[in-house]
Parts: sequence; C-alpha cells; structure tokens
Amino acid sequence: MVTSFRVDELWREARTYAVRHGITVKQLIEFLLRKELKESRIRRQIYRLLRRNRLVVV
Repeated sequence: MVTSFRVDELWREARTYAVRHGITVKQLIEFLLRKELKESRIRRQIYRLLRRNRLVVV
C-alpha cells in the first residue's frame, strides 16, 4: 500500500532530480515511462521466443 507520505516523498525526489539535471518533471516521467515500456516489450519478446521454442521459463 502506498501512503500519501511516500507519494509526497517520491514527488519531492523527482522534482529535485529534474531540477538538478535541467529537465522538467514531465520530461523525467515521460523518459521513465518510455524506458519501462521498452524493457517490458523486450521481456515479452523473450518470453514469446522461449515459448515458441518450448524452453522452460523460470
């Protein structure tokens, strides 16, 4: 369960990170989402290849 305190803490960290790196929070969030989607897509492709070749998925 995520508490409002934790959300506030994460939001503060995101703002601080963005300011230090000269980007907006929106740009940071978009970058992180693109990265996660790319990694997720790669995991799905690997899983499909393993299933197609009837290899064991751990």
